[in-house]
Amino acid sequence: MEVSHNQAPLQQEYFDKYNAGGPLNWEIGRPQSAVLHLVQSGFFSGRVLDIGCGTGENARCIARQRNFSSPVKVVAVDLVPKAIEMAKKQTDPSEFTNLTFTVFDVLNEDNKTDLGRFNFVLDSCLFHGLSDEHRQIYIRQLHRWLKPGGVYVQLAWSEKETLERPSGPRKITR
Repeated sequence: MEVSHNQAPLQQEYFDKYNAGGPLNWEIGRPQSAVLHLVQSGFFSGRVLDIGCGTGENARCIARQRNFSSPVKVVAVDLVPKAIEMAKKQTDPSEFTNLTFTVFDVLNEDNKTDLGRFNFVLDSCLFHGLSDEHRQIYIRQLHRWLKPGGVYVQLAWSEKETLERPSGPRKITR
């Protein structure tokens, strides 16, 4: 599968690696430690959008959170169909009635799928791989998805962790 015209070489690399079935160096087989910490502190509530969810470790971790005053409902999206397929295979629907996985291109402003509005949007290492042009599209999309007062959570590579290669990810510093 080829990426759309909106996608950068890094996204093509994701497609290729998922489809090849080999090791995925960005998949760590567990939730990100920052996400686990936020879940343990009861941070998330209401509707949560996990952008670039990969195989769903963060989404499942958030969906397990039990906040009875405001139950969590997670929508997890990824551009790569194989990633969503893998996420669904690893998720027991009877355990995760509050979690859905969807193939979705976050840079397609004409997408007819309405994800709705969210209390929280989680980006685990997606933004840093986008070009300046794509970052502007992404920010416009965030405005569509976040409810007033909503919270955007971004996990990004530090400048010490960034892989040096022409396709990205790009360094982000303070």
